[in-house]
Amino acid sequence: MKKTTTKSATQVALEIKRQELKDIKDAGKRAQSQLKKDVASIRNVMKTLRENVKSDKSDDRFYRKQVIRDRKIERAAAKAQKVAARVEKRGLRVLAMSARLNEKSEKRAVRATAKAARIAAMEEKLEALKNPVGIKAKKAAKKPSKVTIINPMAALEAAMSKKAA
Repeated sequence: MKKTTTKSATQVALEIKRQELKDIKDAGKRAQSQLKKDVASIRNVMKTLRENVKSDKSDDRFYRKQVIRDRKIERAAAKAQKVAARVEKRGLRVLAMSARLNEKSEKRAVRATAKAARIAAMEEKLEALKNPVGIKAKKAAKKPSKVTIINPMAALEAAMSKKAA
C-alpha cells in the first residue's frame, strides 16, 4: 500500500514559491533569448543603415560632381553661343559693308558709262561740225539733247570702239 504523506502548509508554500521562482527563471530565459534576438536584429539594421549612409555620401559626392560638370558644360555652351553671335554679327556687318561697296562701284560704273556716252556724242557732233555734210551737219547744229543709255556697258564699248576707229 501506498503511504500517503500530508504536507504541511509551509511545505506547500515552499513548493509554490519554488514553482514561481522556476517560472520567473524560465520567463527570464525566454526574455533573455528574445532580447538577444532583438539586439541582433537591431545590430543588423544599424549595419545596413551605416552602409546606406556611406552609399548616400558617395552618391551625394557623385551628384555634386555631376552638377558641377553640368554647370561647366552650360557655361561653355553659353560662351560658345555668345562667340557665335558675335561672329555672326561681324559677318553681317562685313556683308553689309561689301554690299555698300558693290553698290557704290556699280554707281561709279554707271556714271562712267554715261560720261563716256556723253563724250562720244559730243565727239560725233564735233566731227559733224568739222565736216558739214547732209543730215549729220543739221543734227550737229541742233540744240544738244539728253542721251538715254539703255545698256551702260554696251554704250561704253560702242564709245571705245568708235574712238579706236
